[in-house]
Amino acid sequence: STSYFFSFLVLLVLVIISFYRSPDIFFEGRFWGEDGSIFFQNALNNNFFENFFKIYYPTYGYYNLYPRIIAMIAKAFPIEFAALINVYMSYLILFYIFILSIFGNSFLLEKTKQKFLFCFLVLFCSSFVPEVWVNSVNTQIYFCVLSIVILYSKNNINLNFKILNSIALFIGGCSSPYVVALFPFFFIKYYLIKSRSFLVEAIILLSSFLFQLLFYFYF
Repeated sequence: STSYFFSFLVLLVLVIISFYRSPDIFFEGRFWGEDGSIFFQNALNNNFFENFFKIYYPTYGYYNLYPRIIAMIAKAFPIEFAALINVYMSYLILFYIFILSIFGNSFLLEKTKQKFLFCFLVLFCSSFVPEVWVNSVNTQIYFCVLSIVILYSKNNINLNFKILNSIALFIGGCSSPYVVALFPFFFIKYYLIKSRSFLVEAIILLSSFLFQLLFYFYF
């Protein structure tokens, strides 16, 4: 339909603007700070088990799962592509924010214009400064925005979105203190709208919260 075509067109524009914002990063790749000095270096020096269960310093008191996933995947490629893997997998979270906002059903973003405006606001948001822009350590910021979008998602979204949302909440909760702080709101959502999928989301975030709390005290 025309509306879907226009939605895909807007999505394409968002991607083009993303590339135009920093073409050197998307064509050459980049490790920012702990991306390379901690996570990728430790992935190279440790096996699969150690990569995910060893405490890296500095940890700042919370566990950050997604950079470990990215580093392990980047390790499997030739070294010259490692920084590119880091960039594109970091951008993947921002891209999914666009996908879910535009094509999902939301209590907050009900009109098409609202969906488009929200995506452009996220893209140009002042929080996405060069330090945060497409690097694995700061994907916790993206996960927080994505979790808020998921929080306002309706129950009638398709199964693929439900599965991806659950995965995103699990990884985000194990990567970002901002995400786990949202778990009370997910329980409020379930209390107001009884749905099995909403309960699953709330349990995932509660489990992530308890995990991060235990990690904090252990650390």
